[in-house]
Amino acid sequence: MQDVRSQPDADRLVTHYLAPFFLFGGLLLILYLTLMPFQFYLRGMTLAEYADFYELFPSSLFDFPRNVLLFMPFGFGLTAVLDERGWSRKRTAFAVLLAGLLLTLTVESLQQYIPDRQPSVSDLVSNTLGALAGLGTYRLWQNRVAAGQKLGELLLMPHYVLTGVVTYTMLLLLVAHGLAVGVRFSDWEPDYNLLLGNEQTGNRPWQGMVRNLAFFSEALAADEVQILLEGSEATVLARDTLLAYYPLAEGVIQADLTGQQPELIWRYAGSIVGRSQAWPLEAERWLESRSPVTRLSADLEATSQMTVALEVTTADLRQYGPARIVTISEDPHLRNLTIGQDGPDLVLRVRSHLTGDNGTSPEYRFPDLFAIATNQVLLIVYDGLSVSVFSSGADAAMTIDLLPGVAFVGEIDPQIGPYWVVQADETLNWVFHLLFYGLFLLPFALLLSLPALRQWSRFSLIALLATTLLLVPLLLEWVMVAPSDGNLRPLNIGVSMAVVVGIGWIVMPLVRRSAGFWRDQ
Repeated sequence: MQDVRSQPDADRLVTHYLAPFFLFGGLLLILYLTLMPFQFYLRGMTLAEYADFYELFPSSLFDFPRNVLLFMPFGFGLTAVLDERGWSRKRTAFAVLLAGLLLTLTVESLQQYIPDRQPSVSDLVSNTLGALAGLGTYRLWQNRVAAGQKLGELLLMPHYVLTGVVTYTMLLLLVAHGLAVGVRFSDWEPDYNLLLGNEQTGNRPWQGMVRNLAFFSEALAADEVQILLEGSEATVLARDTLLAYYPLAEGVIQADLTGQQPELIWRYAGSIVGRSQAWPLEAERWLESRSPVTRLSADLEATSQMTVALEVTTADLRQYGPARIVTISEDPHLRNLTIGQDGPDLVLRVRSHLTGDNGTSPEYRFPDLFAIATNQVLLIVYDGLSVSVFSSGADAAMTIDLLPGVAFVGEIDPQIGPYWVVQADETLNWVFHLLFYGLFLLPFALLLSLPALRQWSRFSLIALLATTLLLVPLLLEWVMVAPSDGNLRPLNIGVSMAVVVGIGWIVMPLVRRSAGFWRDQ
């Protein structure tokens, strides 16, 4: 057994005091994050059924790296504990590998009895690699002096550093592309009906008036939005992307004037009738398309953009659920699109890779649009990069930025739950943006702050600066906007550049100076 007293103070602190914390704390963290909400439904299962339950690929973009990080503290702590007990390196490595594999098999097997959990082969691999990564991290800690010297030597070789920068950039662009795909409309069901005022199940009623309902398969430009906000009919735009237009006149069959979608008919608490003088929408009567809006759903999914225009007056400021104003859905839990009222707020749920079949991971909320019961024209504009709501009763639009912020937060932590809300708030948009750019551009910022770069040639420094301060921000933005055919957003490019410069040339030098001051004291 090693003599702990002969180790430096830092080594003794880690091996003797912190190792058990990492080991048992890491174990508790794994059990908590992989098995919550701890609602098990035991059932009999054959070996074949057990194997069939495993998925091959991860369920989200960040599953693999997140699982690796989750098991690293456990692997780190177990390695330190076994080393202190005098185990050989080979024996310790085998024990960490076996423990990581058995632990992940245990939690993946238990997940088969939790309804909202799905075990996968990818989790088995990533969790086990995470335990081994913890072992590797502990070995680097043991040899940190030699590793630091070797790293310092590599930093003096620009070709190695630039190769690493290019490699990391390629991985970053892959992540950005995954986020861009994540907010695109996905798996829209062709057999869902269009409904106004309720679900087909009759348990999400909304009371009020809807007029001039229109769907476009694109995000309308600002001048076109203004035309509709002023009360013009959707047909005045003469756009090929106009998929449906229901004027919704009282007492007649509600026909789509574009002729592309089925007509709307009145539904009375279970029985469908062809004509009715009943108006407005109420708890016991709502409008439903005579057949599924297959073409509407297909066209919207194909572009992953939309503008929904409608004139709306709520009859009750205290409608919750959210109460369904417009929905393309099967029931309260499966939808392509829902526009609803939840108290004073407008709620948008839309099915995408990110939000899931219910459109609630997250749902998008726009506050106080129903603060007073007044007639207003609303336009919901979804362009694949953001979702905005314009109102004839408001001076400015409310916007939620989807890329990179909301998409990144949703992908990095799907454990937020099947129901979580993102509210239109400019401050929140900035927080999400800075979180993304700060995390992923931090390696570039740290690199530019290193004193070792002073020994580089001028050509190598220019190549590094051009890559990290110009090329990477431009490529990152282009990869995110390309799937939506959007334009580059100068503000996002500027933010990413500012993050690198701010951390690399301002924050890190201050940190080093402060650390030197503290040592001098």
